[in-house]
Amino acid sequence: MHSIIAISPGENIADESDWINRLFEAGIDRYHIAKDHATEQSIAEILQHVHPKYLSKITLHSHFHLVLAYGVGGIHYAELHRQSLKDDFPSKVKLYQSFGIKVSTSVDNDKVDWASADYIITSQSAMNGQEGTFLLAQIGDGINTTIRTAFHLSSEEQYEELLNILKQI
Repeated sequence: MHSIIAISPGENIADESDWINRLFEAGIDRYHIAKDHATEQSIAEILQHVHPKYLSKITLHSHFHLVLAYGVGGIHYAELHRQSLKDDFPSKVKLYQSFGIKVSTSVDNDKVDWASADYIITSQSAMNGQEGTFLLAQIGDGINTTIRTAFHLSSEEQYEELLNILKQI
């Protein structure tokens, strides 16, 4: 199995919701809103303009309480946030999963309870504008490694470039 995930720029870009809708129409599988310093209002504004059929394919990196308010399908724990939770991480993950929310986390060289998260973002995917790989850990079935290509977008030009790549596959 192969899937494509796009990761937003850290800053808002013009018409970001339109870009998100276009990427989903072109075939991406998941979109991460990775704006750790954004306000709740700015994230909510993006979500309000994403087509409702795509909201379940969005993952938030902050303002997790918006997940239930908008029907967003996932949350992402950055490595430092996950590490700060220590032994509470697995219980937090199970709580979100009980609502049907996918949970991902970043790892570098740290060891993590692989069976806790739905998928793990390896350090390779954090390179701006580069492709990276993901691993998918399915609960109950052990670790099932699935190749996912991640594109960490940083400009409107990269959104356009990804749309062109999607047209070719």
